Amino acid sequence: MTVAGGAVLALSSSTAQAKDMDCGDFPSQRAAQIYFLNHGGPASDPDNLDSDGDGIACESNPCPCFTGSNPPQPSPSPSPNPQPAPAQKVIVTKVIDGDRVRVKYVPGGSKATVSLLGTRAPKLNKCGGIESKRALKKVTPVGTRVQLIPDKKQRNKNGKGDLLRYVHKGKKDVNRQQLVKGWSELYVAKGKLTRQRSYARAEKVARQGSRGNWFTC
Repeated sequence: MTVAGGAVLALSSSTAQAKDMDCGDFPSQRAAQIYFLNHGGPASDPDNLDSDGDGIACESNPCPCFTGSNPPQPSPSPSPNPQPAPAQKVIVTKVIDGDRVRVKYVPGGSKATVSLLGTRAPKLNKCGGIESKRALKKVTPVGTRVQLIPDKKQRNKNGKGDLLRYVHKGKKDVNRQQLVKGWSELYVAKGKLTRQRSYARAEKVARQGSRGNWFTC
């Protein structure tokens, strides 16, 4: 059991044995109070840390301070592997370009614009833009049911308000297909992707094979 840095001390089922401490042994009043409570205080004070008997140890010590009668409990540790939100089922209502689609939620019917996470296709007025859109529309024509999957390492939306999602048609990763066919390039605005290594390999295959826009543009 330690008191360094004012760490929260675990309260044992039986009163711990005193160690002949005095107020100068603690970096703060809070640390002294937690030690005091863990060693029988306020009913017992074998180290004489509460000289006036008011239940508060080492009142002259600097803060942080704590005057409770029970040791504070540590906050629960966050899950080491937080799970992303579940996949959402939607219907494609429009293919905007080579890396964005409009969708309608099933059920519910609300609509949203989705940007294919980890990809960037040329604008429609640039070389390859029309071809990229055509390729995406071939995979996800209007009326196609797809799943939207978030990435726990990424934001929910981009600066335009588009949802950032992996798009799956059955077991097919549509984002990756746009990359491996050469219709998009790998793009990550901030942070990293869970699938970044896989996507980088897909782009490399397209580059080396002069596929899609790597050949025409």
